[in-house]
Amino acid sequence: MKILLLVLTILFQDDNLTRAILFLTGATDPSELEVTEFERFESIASRPVPVNGKSLDRLVSAGLVTRYQAASISDYRKRLGDILSVEELSLVDGFNPETARCLALFLDFSPSSESISRKPRSDLTVRSSLKDGAVSYGGKYLFDKEGSWGAGAAFRLSYDGTLAGTFNLSRTSGRWRVVAGDLNARFGEGLVSWSGFEMSTFSSLSSFSRHGGGLSPVSSYSGAGTLRGAGGEASFGRFTLTSITYFDGLKERMEGGGGKITPNWRGNCSWRGRVGEGGVTLSTEGMMGVNWRCNLRGTDFFGEAAIRRKSGSGAFRGGTVFPLGEHFRSGFHLNILPSAYSGKKYGEYTGSWGLDYSDGVYTAVAGKSGFGSSEVRNKVTLSVSASLLPYPVKDPDRRRLKAVSTWNSRLSPMLQLSMRSVLTFRNFSPGSRIDTRADLTFSDGLFLSRLRGNLTLAGTAPGFLSYLEGGFTPGKDSYYLRATVFRADSWDSRLYSYERDAPGYFSVPAYWGRGWAFSAVGKKTAGKWKFYLRSSLVVKKEKPGSTELKFQLNRMF
Repeated sequence: MKILLLVLTILFQDDNLTRAILFLTGATDPSELEVTEFERFESIASRPVPVNGKSLDRLVSAGLVTRYQAASISDYRKRLGDILSVEELSLVDGFNPETARCLALFLDFSPSSESISRKPRSDLTVRSSLKDGAVSYGGKYLFDKEGSWGAGAAFRLSYDGTLAGTFNLSRTSGRWRVVAGDLNARFGEGLVSWSGFEMSTFSSLSSFSRHGGGLSPVSSYSGAGTLRGAGGEASFGRFTLTSITYFDGLKERMEGGGGKITPNWRGNCSWRGRVGEGGVTLSTEGMMGVNWRCNLRGTDFFGEAAIRRKSGSGAFRGGTVFPLGEHFRSGFHLNILPSAYSGKKYGEYTGSWGLDYSDGVYTAVAGKSGFGSSEVRNKVTLSVSASLLPYPVKDPDRRRLKAVSTWNSRLSPMLQLSMRSVLTFRNFSPGSRIDTRADLTFSDGLFLSRLRGNLTLAGTAPGFLSYLEGGFTPGKDSYYLRATVFRADSWDSRLYSYERDAPGYFSVPAYWGRGWAFSAVGKKTAGKWKFYLRSSLVVKKEKPGSTELKFQLNRMF
C-alpha cells in the first residue's frame, strides 16, 4: 500500500517516473522513446506488480527484470522469506540500490500472505482534446484480479479522424497463462520476435541489451507495432514454453483499413537460472534465433544469433558490459543486420562502445527521506557508435558516427545540473548535426523550477531553444507552468523538448521557425478520482498561433 501511495503521488509524469523509465529502457532522453513505451510504464506504475506474488512471470513479461533476476528473487524468497522493502530488494543478487529505487515505482511489496485477500481492481479513463478547432477523444478500461484474470480495452480518435485502439483478455493459473487480443512478443535481443517499440540508437550502456519479457498483453490507445491474435505460455521448472498465433493485417482491417489478413506463428523455449538464461525462438517467416545472457564475476554477456532460411542470411546482436574498478563500467556492442535478413531497405552494421562513471559520493535530496533520499553527486555516461548503412541498390558507402554524452551533477540538496550532447556525423543527407543542452533544476520537494538552454547546429544552420518552468506539488496534486522561446530557421536544426502531459499522452514537439510557446499543466486528486488538464499555445513569426486544450478523467474502482 505504501508503494501504491508513492506511485499515485508521482504518477503525473514527474521527474522521478521519467528518470525510472529512462533507466529501464536505456534511453538518455524522452525524445528517444515513443508514446506506447511511456504508456506501458505508466500503466504498470498505476497497478504495481506484486514482488511476493505466486508467480514472477508478471515481472518478466512487464519488462521490469530479466528471467535470471526473477530466478534470483525466487531463490532469495525461498531462503529468507518475502521481500518487504526497496532496501531489501537492493540486497538481492542481480540488483543494486539504483536499480531497486527505479523498480520501486512499479512494484508492490505487500507480504505474500495478503495476496489471497487482494480484491479485483479496475479503473476507467476518459479523455478529450481540442486543437485548432479539431477534436480528439479516447477512453481506456482496465481490470485485474491478481493471479487469475486480466482485461483491458482502449481506443483513440485522432485529430485527423483516424481510429485506433487495443483490447485484451488474459487468464493465469499456476504455471500457465493465456492472452488473447493485442499482445507483445519480445524474446532475446529481438532478431526474430520483438513487437511494439524498439530503440533505434545505442545511447548508453543500459541500451546495449534488452529485457525481452516474452508474452504480455497490451492496453494502449494506439497499439502501434503490436500483434493481434492469441498466445499461451507454460512453465516447467526452469523452462518456459511460449506459442503465439497472430494475424498480420487484422488490426488494420478492424480499424477500417484494407489489405490482406495473413496468419503467422512465433514460438519460444526459454531457460533461466541463477547466473544466466537462454532461449530458442522460431517463426513461420522462416527465422530462427538463439539468445543468451549470463553474468560471470560481475561481467554481463548477452546476445542473439539468427538466420533467415529463405534468403540464407544471418544476423547477430549482442555484447558485454563489465566493471572497471569501483566507479567505472564499460561495454561493447555489435549489431549485424543485413537487409537480406531484415527485409528493410537498408542494412545496418554498427559497433558501439560505452563508458559509465559514478564518483561514489552521495548528496542528500531535499524533500526526501529514508532509502533513496540521496543521489550520486556526479554521474557521467558516454557512448560512441560507428555504423555502415548500405543500400543494396545505390549509395553502398553510407556511414554514420554518433557520440552521446551526459553529465548529471547534484550540486546541493536542492540544486542539480544536467548536461547532454549528441554529435552525429554522416556522409549522407541530412548531414552532420550537433545537439547540446544544459538544465539547471531547483527543487525543495514542494516547489520546482528549471531553466534550460539548448543549441543545435545542422551543417551551418543553427538552432536555439530555452525554457523556464515552475512547478508546485502539494501532496498528490501537481501544477506546472512553462514558457519557451525558440529559433531554428532550418528543419534540420529543429529542437525537441519533452513536455509534461497527462498519462497516455506523450508530448515531444519539434520546434522550428521563430516564436515562443506557453503551457500549463495541472493534476487534482479527490479520493479515487484524478483530473488532468493541459493547455498550450505556440506562436510562430508570420504564422497564426496554435492552441491545444486537453482534459482527462480517471476513476479507480
